[in-house]
Amino acid sequence: MAVEGENPPTKSMKPRASSDHDGRRKAAGVSSLGRLKKSLKALPAWLLSVVFHFLLLMFLTLVTYVTAPPMEKIKSFDASPFDTKVAPEEILHMMADPSDDPVRTLAASAMAGDLAKTEKPSATPVLSEAGKYMRPEDLLVDIVVPKVSMDFVSPVASQILQGQAGFKGDVLPAQDVGEALDQLSREILTRLGRQRVVVAWLFDESESMRDDQQAVLAKFNKITDDLGARVDQMSEKRSEVEAGSDVAETDPKKRTDRRKARAETDPLRHAVIGFGEQFELMQDPTADKAKIAAAVNKLRVDTTGTENTFQAVAKTLQRYASLVGQDQQLIVVVVTDESADDYMNIEDVTAACKRLRVPVFVIGRQAMFGTDRLQYRWVDPQTRDVYWTSIRRGPETAALETLQWDGLHPRREDQPSGFAPYDLARLTKETGGRYFILPTAENERVRQREKAYNYSAVKELAPDYEGRPAYLLRRNKSVLRSTMAQIIETTKNFGQREEFPINIQETLPAIVQATNLARERYTLVVAMEKRLRALEKDRDREPERRWQANYDLMLAQLVYAQVKMIEYVALMEAWAASIQSGKAPVPNNKPIQGRLVTWTVWHAGPPVAPTKMTEKPLAEAKRLFGIVIEKFPGTPWADLAQDLMGKGFSVMRGENVRSTIYQERAKLIPKF
Repeated sequence: MAVEGENPPTKSMKPRASSDHDGRRKAAGVSSLGRLKKSLKALPAWLLSVVFHFLLLMFLTLVTYVTAPPMEKIKSFDASPFDTKVAPEEILHMMADPSDDPVRTLAASAMAGDLAKTEKPSATPVLSEAGKYMRPEDLLVDIVVPKVSMDFVSPVASQILQGQAGFKGDVLPAQDVGEALDQLSREILTRLGRQRVVVAWLFDESESMRDDQQAVLAKFNKITDDLGARVDQMSEKRSEVEAGSDVAETDPKKRTDRRKARAETDPLRHAVIGFGEQFELMQDPTADKAKIAAAVNKLRVDTTGTENTFQAVAKTLQRYASLVGQDQQLIVVVVTDESADDYMNIEDVTAACKRLRVPVFVIGRQAMFGTDRLQYRWVDPQTRDVYWTSIRRGPETAALETLQWDGLHPRREDQPSGFAPYDLARLTKETGGRYFILPTAENERVRQREKAYNYSAVKELAPDYEGRPAYLLRRNKSVLRSTMAQIIETTKNFGQREEFPINIQETLPAIVQATNLARERYTLVVAMEKRLRALEKDRDREPERRWQANYDLMLAQLVYAQVKMIEYVALMEAWAASIQSGKAPVPNNKPIQGRLVTWTVWHAGPPVAPTKMTEKPLAEAKRLFGIVIEKFPGTPWADLAQDLMGKGFSVMRGENVRSTIYQERAKLIPKF
């Protein structure tokens, strides 16, 4: 057999002379060779092919082993939770996102084009039934961190940058806005060692963002000043890279034009954009600090309550796509406290960012656990009435995975998830950016709670950040997951009636209607519990621990809801009986001119129903909640279970006092 690269034998080559001994030995060899040939011919062709290819593979493996240089050991990165005080009496802990691959963050940077700029840009992802995208964790690249002074960076961020510490995943903790901006500065400095950088700052102008916005503005000028002071420190390394790219350009005119353009372009420029319902350009890219500061200070408050975040990113790309090139990179930084109302545009915007190699960073808040809404409290300055409104901040998953009902009314417990909102987290992960979570409490929150979780407790419970079509396809193929999704959808509007008029003629019909509805829903919930219990084996075979936790919590909630509805019906029946007997309850507050009084049903602990009616389901609900707390300690699942038990298993009647113009004044509630 001829080997590639060698001269094959030719007919002109003559055999050398041989002795008689050699002749006998040759004859014996020919005889043995003939027998071998006959044996090989007797073997199946497929077996010969397998043997041949196996030997070839072994040969290539040995060659590679001998010639390949020794592999450098990859340093491991780990999460580093932070402690944050949000109130004098409360210490909360912020955690990094528990991603599964410590190399993910480095690879994601390459996807953004800052480290591997010689590669071709990523193609626009195609949504398919399988939903398989080119994900950052499929790549492994080296990262070079510039040797610069880090005196302006916080200690933790400095340790990470200098290689003394690390992080896991693409969602990072931040003690406050300053910490987030420090870590973002590190990202910008890393890129400045390779390319010139344009940072497009997108500020959410919603009402709910005003406290976070002020905190960012207070630190913004210092960060831009510090970054500007260190631009020159990156120049030497950047010049080497630019010179290397010039060598590859064979056209002298193009090479000259490129050098001229670089000489006229500042290494670091900032653009300032405000967004809400509309896109508002405040300042085109500039290195002038005075112009940057003036633009930031002109940010207004958007009163529509609509956050078209993905539209703002898309318009930023359209406006500045021409700035993206071999010598310059565009970075988008979104400062927001919501999860975007135009989330349906996520795939198109993500594909555009990847195609242009534009990483997206977000300074924001964590998502609410298992729900897309966060309750905000607003007090009418004139009537002092309290209103509750909501903003979209979640969920942390592609679709809802927990019940939206607490047995009495829609969920309002304000339970944090420890994770970023799904859509923005997906955008940052797919483009090679980061999501910085702010842990500080917000003034208008229901409980002003901003708890987070230790990485080791929740790393196996992290959401899946694949595309929504792929997520839904996998969910619907699973009997367990699809059944839970159906239960969530069926019960999302199961809230019982809470408010009743104090007028007896109006109260009794309302009580009867509410009682009948509660009985109907009780029957449905019992059937849902049985249906869920029938899938217990599917739960045990479920490959993802997150869905096991979802199952355990949902089962406990369904039994809890049964107890709650038994108590609710008992309260309604006793109430109706008192009215019919002529002993209707009388409110402590009397309605007067300008003041409206109504009855309200709240969560409570002391039981109303006879013990024999709730004894078994009450014990079972407590047992199931205990399982959730035991199996998933230190997680949102355990905390939500504890929250529900803390509300009590019963209900009570109370009073609500408000102004008679309550509904009319509701029109004045700010659009958060």
